[in-house]
Amino acid sequence: MVSITSSKPESEDPQDPIYKLLDQQVNCTINTSLMATDFNETIIDKSDIFYVVDSISKNIKYRTENYLFMFYSAFKFPLSGKRKLRFQHAWFIRWNWLVYSFKELGAYCKFCVIFGQNDGGRGCQKLGKLVLSPFNNWKDATTKFNDHLEKDYHKLSVLKADSVIDMYKNQKKPIDVQLNDYLKSEIQNNREKIKPIIDTLILCGRQGLATRGHHDSGRIDVEKELNDENDGNFRALLRYRVEGGDLMLKKHLLEAPNNATYLSGKMQNEIISVCGMIIQKQIISKINRAKCFSILADETADVSGVEQFSICARYYDEDLKKLREDFLVFVPVTDVTGKGLATKILETLSCLSLETKYLRGQGYDGAASMSGSFNGVKAHILEKYPLAFYIHCTSHSLNLAVSNACSVKSVRNTMGSIQEICVFFRTPKRQHVLEKTIDKVLPSTNKKRLKMMCPTRWVERHDAILVFIELYKAILVALDEISEWEDIDTSSKAKRLMIIIEQPEFIITTHIIGRVFSVSMPLSRQLQTENIDFLTALKVAGDVQQILQRFRENLHDRFIKHNKLLQSFSCILPGYKMHSGTDQDIKYLIDTYQEDLNNSSLVITGELYLWQEKCNEIHVSKSALDVFGECDIMIFPHIHKLLKILITLPVTTATGERSFSTLKRLKTYLRNSIGKARLNGLALMNIHRDIKINTDEVINEMSTKSRRLNFRLE
Repeated sequence: MVSITSSKPESEDPQDPIYKLLDQQVNCTINTSLMATDFNETIIDKSDIFYVVDSISKNIKYRTENYLFMFYSAFKFPLSGKRKLRFQHAWFIRWNWLVYSFKELGAYCKFCVIFGQNDGGRGCQKLGKLVLSPFNNWKDATTKFNDHLEKDYHKLSVLKADSVIDMYKNQKKPIDVQLNDYLKSEIQNNREKIKPIIDTLILCGRQGLATRGHHDSGRIDVEKELNDENDGNFRALLRYRVEGGDLMLKKHLLEAPNNATYLSGKMQNEIISVCGMIIQKQIISKINRAKCFSILADETADVSGVEQFSICARYYDEDLKKLREDFLVFVPVTDVTGKGLATKILETLSCLSLETKYLRGQGYDGAASMSGSFNGVKAHILEKYPLAFYIHCTSHSLNLAVSNACSVKSVRNTMGSIQEICVFFRTPKRQHVLEKTIDKVLPSTNKKRLKMMCPTRWVERHDAILVFIELYKAILVALDEISEWEDIDTSSKAKRLMIIIEQPEFIITTHIIGRVFSVSMPLSRQLQTENIDFLTALKVAGDVQQILQRFRENLHDRFIKHNKLLQSFSCILPGYKMHSGTDQDIKYLIDTYQEDLNNSSLVITGELYLWQEKCNEIHVSKSALDVFGECDIMIFPHIHKLLKILITLPVTTATGERSFSTLKRLKTYLRNSIGKARLNGLALMNIHRDIKINTDEVINEMSTKSRRLNFRLE
């Protein structure tokens, strides 16, 4: 006997069409004597799922899905297939959405049949078994039913069904609201899945860790206790998170489709690029709000031989109330002429959405392609932006001045001999002799080895000279011991070096060099700070000039000459004394920056004289940055603008040099094929540790493209 039951509606009105239909189905029976032979087609049709679907209107169909098509356990379903298997009664209990159709001789999902659609799944493919066609391969029934249970279109049909029933019973909100809530819940769940992946990549980027490994494709086996292959830091950290109890990540790694794990190298590149873009946007926004900035640029060849152009910006951060120099981007270049580099700079600034009309300064080294007056980068940019004054990097100027001062024969020979001794002790055997000698002759020192001299930054040789002077006695003893070795080449070289460093000229020159570098070192370090302004740099250089009289002419030619370019700015700083040329200084400032001041010269001059009275209350020793902080923009708007331009003018290109250090850590021998977008993303994350990256913002950027998993919140 067949019995079909249902959950009856609250209304039991005999005229209610739903009640009639339910009542008809409940009373539908089949005589057991017919089970072994033919079925009564009329009765079977009325008990079939497709009879319910075809015989009621769409509106009623949406209200009657809670039928439970049940059969007594004595009933035997028809045999099918080569193995003569049949549908099992227990399946109704285990999967309550199953129904059996005698019309189609197979199983269906009642939710998907009544509330489903014709396509779904990956790529919106046409649906098949259990939805549009019967399933009767009973051998694989358990696997098929469990797979169907996890399908998104099935879950959506179940939600529709539950919503309709609850609506019919007046227990839930309208179905469109329910579906919207379900979609939001699904999107939020997808976003939570990918957050650990993004956080791990951000961690690797911040710490400068290589993410890729030898074998880093495919799924991550989180159940495997030990991994015998190097699959990279990124995947290792994800595995560590799972071991630490990240259940959401574990579920994602176990259940995600192979094409939606978001672990591939391509997806890593995209996430890293988005993170870099977010940092860039924050910096660009601050620069544009400052309405005054200078560019700093320098170039170097990376490990793969590509010329990388580092572009940085100097500006005043209105939010933090401080002067900043921020790295923006690495740009590979092939045309290293002045015009080619200038074009690349302007194109890059335009691509970054920087408002170049606020460009007020350029800072480069002294190379001809950069500083050339006719075909250099500065000349081509000045042609388009006349207010973008060029300032030669003061650190380079100092290095060149010291380098030229060290061209004296005695100094040059002494420096060369010290470098040769440092190289001589670089072998393990000789270094061991030196360390033994140091412990014996100079037991109180903590220096155990000589320092090599920097081939480009002369002032950085200060430490090398000081260490050499401190270890001088131990070096003599070590060379004397090595000169007794049987190795002819080594012993003869040690003897020759020992004779050189015992010469009075060498000893005197070494101490003189140490004294000179001890004076220039503080200046060099101060010039490399981000918040130093140009007038402060000139003042410190002037103090050094007075101490180092032997440099006077050279320093003036290479360094102090910038004082002429900025002389007119002195009239807005404390300590300025009125003289006959005061009006000319003021007029020069007004004429030069008329576009920024945008007012009559009479008004600006009057404000400047009022500002001079205010300067009498400000201590003369304060830097231009400190004076800018005390200038009230409401009272002195034009002076405020001029001071901002002054502090924004570049001093050194040290920020670009520091970015090259990051470049060397990121693009190494083992990672020499790293792409431009990935390199810039990693560099921005590693350099700008103080700029926060919001994971939700990263996901929002990623959601602008079509994804396997939906991340987009409207």
